[in-house]
Amino acid sequence: MVVLPLFSSTITPKSCTLLSQLSLTADSCHNLNTASSSSPNPITINTTIVNELNPNIDSTVTIVIGFSGVLSASTDYSIQILLQDNLPAIGALS
Repeated sequence: MVVLPLFSSTITPKSCTLLSQLSLTADSCHNLNTASSSSPNPITINTTIVNELNPNIDSTVTIVIGFSGVLSASTDYSIQILLQDNLPAIGALS
C-alpha cells in the first residue's frame, strides 16, 4: 500500500511500475476504496483498527499494488505511480 496524504479527494492510479526490477510487473494497481473491472468489490477496511496501526491510511488516498512475483525482504525497490488526478493545490498533473 502507498498512501498519498496530501490529496484531498479520491486518487486514481493509471499505472504502477517497479523500476528496479523490470521482471516483476504490477498485476494490480488500484485505489483502496474503489472498484474496478478486475476487482469488482472495493476492499473494506475498519478505520478504527487501521488508525491505531497507522493514522495516515485513508482509503481514498491509498493505492494498493500487487505484483506478479515475490518481493525480496531487505531489498530497496523504486516504484513509479502515474495518477489520473490533478494535484489539489496547484492543479497540475501529478
